Amino acid sequence: MELSRRQTLSVLGVTAAAAVLPASAAKAVTQPEFLNVIYFPDNEARVLAYVRCAVPVVSVTARLFNHERTAQIAEYQMQLGPDGNPLSGLWRTAPLTGIPLGNYWMEYEATSADGGVAGKPLEFFLWLTPTYTVAVTPAAIDETHRVITVGGTVVGRHPLTGEVAPIAGLPVRIEANYWPTYLPNPPHILAVSASDGTYGGQLTLAGAALISVETGGEPRDVLVSYSGPGSVTIPIDKLSARLTANVTATVVNRGEPTTVSGLLEAFSDGQWRPLAGRVIWLGFVFEPGDYLSSWIEVTTDAQGRFLTAVTPLATGHYKAMFDDRFYTPAAALTAAVVALLPVRFGDQYFSVTRSRLDGLWDVRGDVDTPSAAQPVEIQFRRSAAEGWQTLKTVIAGPSTSMGGYPFTARIAPPTAGQVRAYAAPTATTQAGSSKLVFVSPPLAPERPEYDAGGDPVVPQRPLLEDDGPARRP
Repeated sequence: MELSRRQTLSVLGVTAAAAVLPASAAKAVTQPEFLNVIYFPDNEARVLAYVRCAVPVVSVTARLFNHERTAQIAEYQMQLGPDGNPLSGLWRTAPLTGIPLGNYWMEYEATSADGGVAGKPLEFFLWLTPTYTVAVTPAAIDETHRVITVGGTVVGRHPLTGEVAPIAGLPVRIEANYWPTYLPNPPHILAVSASDGTYGGQLTLAGAALISVETGGEPRDVLVSYSGPGSVTIPIDKLSARLTANVTATVVNRGEPTTVSGLLEAFSDGQWRPLAGRVIWLGFVFEPGDYLSSWIEVTTDAQGRFLTAVTPLATGHYKAMFDDRFYTPAAALTAAVVALLPVRFGDQYFSVTRSRLDGLWDVRGDVDTPSAAQPVEIQFRRSAAEGWQTLKTVIAGPSTSMGGYPFTARIAPPTAGQVRAYAAPTATTQAGSSKLVFVSPPLAPERPEYDAGGDPVVPQRPLLEDDGPARRP
C-alpha cells in the first residue's frame, strides 16, 4: 500500500525527531530478579522459580535443553502461584511428562511489564530416587560368632510418574561403622543388585556396628539420586567374664619386689573357659574403692593366667581390671599388702663415750623413723658369736630441725664388747640398727681430794723447763 504525502511526511517527521533525541531520553526498562529456581519440590514433577521485580512480571518461560545445551527439548510457560503476586511471586510449570531419565539444563526467562528481560540457568537431573531395605542375620554378635549376612532390596521412585520399581544392576556399598568405639578399618563390601532389586553379602565384625547400605561404585548405567542409606544396628551379646588376683607376700619391706598372679575366664557354651592373650590392667590402690594410682599391662597366657612382679612402695592393694567389647567388665582385688617402712640410724651422729666422773658410757644418736615415739634399744654383745642383749630402752624424740629423732642413754657394759642402737620391727616398720662401737667395762669412779676448807684440790701439772719465768709460782 502506498502512503500519502501527509502520511509519509508524518512518518518521516516522527522518525527524524526520534533520531535526534539524546540517548538519556531513551525509555528505561526494569529487569526481573530470580531469587531461586528449583525442580521437583516435595516429589512434585514440576519446576519452580521465585521472581521479584519493581514492576509486575508478565511472563516466565522454562526451556529444557540437553546436557550439552545444543538442542532444545521442550518449552514450558510457567504460571504464577495462587499465593504469589506479579511483583514478588512463585512461578511454576504444569507437571512434566514424557522426559527420559538423564541430565539436562533448564533455561529460565522472565519478562517485566515494561519489557525488561532476565535469564537464569539450572542444571537439571532426572534420576531415580532409591530406597533400601536392610536385613541382617544374626541380629547380634559375640566373640565366637562375628560373621553377619546382610541382604535386602533396592527400589527406585521415578521423579515424573512416581512409579516405584526394583532397580537392577545398581552398585551397592555395604559398610560397618564402629562409632562410637572408633575401631580401625571398618569392613565394607560392594554388591550389585539383581533384576528383582535384591542384593547381599557378608561382613566379619570386630565389635558392635551400625550397618549401612547405600549406592556405591560408579552407577554408569543406572541414574539414581542420593538418598539416606538404609541401616541397622548390630549389638554385641557380651559374654560374662570373671577375674582373680593374688599376691605372693602380704608383708614386704618397702621397695622389695613380690608377685601378683591371677586367672581370667569367660562363660561360653555353658562353661567357664580361660581367655588367652587378653590384656589385664594391674594397678595399685590405697583403699579398695580408689582409682588406680599407677598401672601396668600384663597379658594372659594360653591358660588364661597372668603373673608379674610388683614393687610395693606403700601399704594397699593391687587391683586387676579387664575391659573388652565382647565381655562384661571384670575386676579383682588382692589381699592388703603391707609395705614396711625403713628405720634408719644416722651413723655420723651415733657415738659411745666414757664418762670421766662415774666411769659409765654415754650413748648418743639420731634415728630417722616414721614413728614420733620410736623405742630405741641400746644393745651389747661380747663378740659376733654371741647374741645381743638389751641394756636399756629409751624413746627417741622429739624431732629436731634436721628431721631426725635424737636419743641418749647411759650404760655399764659388763665386759669389753660391742654396742649398737636397735629399733625392733613393728606392724608398719622394718627393723633398724646403728653402726657398732667397741667399749670396755666401766672404770672405778675417781675420788676427788679436798683441802682444809672443803674445796676440791685441782691437780697441778709438773713445772716444765720451757714454761719460762712467767709460768713459775
